[in-house]
Amino acid sequence: MPVRRGHVAPQNTYLDTIIRKFEGQSRKFLIANAQMENCAIIYCNDGFCELFGYSRVEPPASAAW
Repeated sequence: MPVRRGHVAPQNTYLDTIIRKFEGQSRKFLIANAQMENCAIIYCNDGFCELFGYSRVEPPASAAW
């Protein structure tokens, strides 16, 4: 599955590495930018979306929950 990011995340190999590492471990997680106002969500995996009942598009589109 290709890595999808929101419009607030520049290309970042560090984030790509973290995402690839944890995707294969059946973990539920999201990545947010704590330096932006409202800690903008950069990425969330399918497990996280299933846990909270969101579609794949909803979390990255929202600034904060």
